[in-house]
Amino acid sequence: MKKIVLIVMLFTKSILANDITVEVSELINEKGKLSIGLYNQNDDTFADMTKHYKGVHLIIDKMKIIYTFQDVPNGTYAISIFHDENENEILDKNFFGMPKEGYGFSNNIRPTFRGATFEESKFDVKNSQIIKIIIGY
Repeated sequence: MKKIVLIVMLFTKSILANDITVEVSELINEKGKLSIGLYNQNDDTFADMTKHYKGVHLIIDKMKIIYTFQDVPNGTYAISIFHDENENEILDKNFFGMPKEGYGFSNNIRPTFRGATFEESKFDVKNSQIIKIIIGY
């Protein structure tokens, strides 16, 4: 019986053992916070920082930020980030709907006149990995 419990525990740990390390580069200043959202659903919640699977708001203390989401199960995910310079927890936009703060997506998708979709930004997780995102302003 102890062997079965040990096998189940090891199997469960292997499913949840993935780490996703996010490296964000090319920040232009250290004002405000960096918001990183990890999403696991291909629906209209992608890039909504209140509806992420896992998320974090980090103080910016250097021009390159590295953060690790731990114990992420195998699956398909996408990442959305933005530089919340005024710390109001939303991506500010101008009159035309264009972002006034820096933002980025996994796969470094930069569509014109719209945000990236989950489908464009998705990546599969089967083991720990590093996702590099270049923030754009």
